[in-house]
Amino acid sequence: MENAKKNIVIAGAGFGGVTAALILDKAFYRSQELRDAYQLIIINNHHSHLYTAALYEIAAIPQGHHKLDYIKSSITIPLAAIFHETHVDWREREITSIDRDKKLLTFDNTEELHYEYLILALGSETSYFNIPGAKEHSFALKTFADGIKLRDRVQQLIESGDAEPLRIVIAGAGASGVEVAAEFENFICMLQKHQGKEAICKTEVMLVEATPEILPGFAPWIIEKAKKRLSHIGVQIKTGVAITAVEKDSVSLKDGTKLPFTVLVWAGGVQAASVLKTTGLALSPKGAVPVSDELETAPKVFAIGDNAACMNPATQRPLPWNVPIAEHQARTVAENIIADLCGTSRQKFVPLKNYPFILAVGRKYAIADLVYIHEWGFTAWLLKLLVELKYLLSILPILEALSTWWKYVSVARSND
Repeated sequence: MENAKKNIVIAGAGFGGVTAALILDKAFYRSQELRDAYQLIIINNHHSHLYTAALYEIAAIPQGHHKLDYIKSSITIPLAAIFHETHVDWREREITSIDRDKKLLTFDNTEELHYEYLILALGSETSYFNIPGAKEHSFALKTFADGIKLRDRVQQLIESGDAEPLRIVIAGAGASGVEVAAEFENFICMLQKHQGKEAICKTEVMLVEATPEILPGFAPWIIEKAKKRLSHIGVQIKTGVAITAVEKDSVSLKDGTKLPFTVLVWAGGVQAASVLKTTGLALSPKGAVPVSDELETAPKVFAIGDNAACMNPATQRPLPWNVPIAEHQARTVAENIIADLCGTSRQKFVPLKNYPFILAVGRKYAIADLVYIHEWGFTAWLLKLLVELKYLLSILPILEALSTWWKYVSVARSND
């Protein structure tokens, strides 16, 4: 009987994938008919859901302040905990190809899985834009291991005294770049003081952005607040100039100058998961699949988040890839699959005019755009913590959510 069920597969357990799976599970909870006919399966290349919004914090937690397992458990949530007592079957697999004609997924261990419905929620990968030397000489920040690798390198340089002043260059001044720059300014100064260095921090942190302004696409008031804050804590900003090449200890800029660095952090852009190339679909310049207004890219195949090349009909510009939009898309896709199964009408995905967003800018300071409320400073930082708690409560039992959240709070305060 189990083998006769058709599979509804969610590929990827990021914010969008987890949201879609849990909404579908609620429909299964209400309907024995759905449970008898379909199996919910979520596929992820790791056994945990990564809270990527906190990676910048992990890269700036000094060694010895917390055990590594404790730090890891503050932002990686086991899929077993999320989907315990649900109708969702989770599997740790790496998808290597997607055959739309056969409705077949192939994994790295050569296993195969047929699907009736498929949600592409595989997230993104770091994009180096074919810039020579960028991948070889920089640190990415997409995984927990990336964060620890970056942290360890910076701490090793400070403790050895091999690099004074320490020059940290962050390529890309989007949200991730700004958060890393702000966090590292404080992190490095604290490490230097613990090493008995002079009171004045011997460090330089610089954001380099190809577009004319930092935080491209953000509201002007957020940009101005962020620039003022970054200047206050000593972060340098260089905009309007692209990186054309990277060497072991310097980046070449389009204006012909070279910028020396001790550590280069690459926050310069992302592209959709490369496995989407196996679908045979026409892809956007960033590797995402085009979608209809119902977020469908092929019959019974949907794409959300970083996998969806989705246009905003109001602006005729691509929607940014961020958590609130991915979750909104996930809700729409899950409801549309439920509508198909129940024989009702689908709904179109209509982007909101504004989505809430909170940007951390170091040392218990954040900038919050909650659509109807604009806040900055310590109050916005507290709001950020509450938003994180709210998310954890939406995917975990209360006690587990509170425990994970408290771990994150204690870890995040380690270098403030």
